[in-house]
Amino acid sequence: MLEQIQKVNVDEALSPKDRFEQCTKSFFEQKNKLDTMDESLKIQIENGFEFMESAFKNGQEMTIFVTNLTMSSEMALYLSSHTIEVYEKYKQVLLIGTQKARLLDELQH
Repeated sequence: MLEQIQKVNVDEALSPKDRFEQCTKSFFEQKNKLDTMDESLKIQIENGFEFMESAFKNGQEMTIFVTNLTMSSEMALYLSSHTIEVYEKYKQVLLIGTQKARLLDELQH
């Protein structure tokens, strides 16, 4: 994104407001693309859970699916900054470490 912004040539004859708009146009175009990709990924994850629910319910396949999402560094980064309710639901129910940590926390308080 930074490379795209640095490629912007600003017309010095424009007013300061117009120069600013010219400079930021590229940034906001990239931001809109990222927002669109972000929403698309969220829908794809939710669709994946919908498929897994209809095909396997709470079987070991769902556990493997949730575990793989959690263990993938790219997905872990995405999921740490985005709330996807269906993922959170299954993560709490299926991942033993999460349940163990929650129970230990409850016992300490």
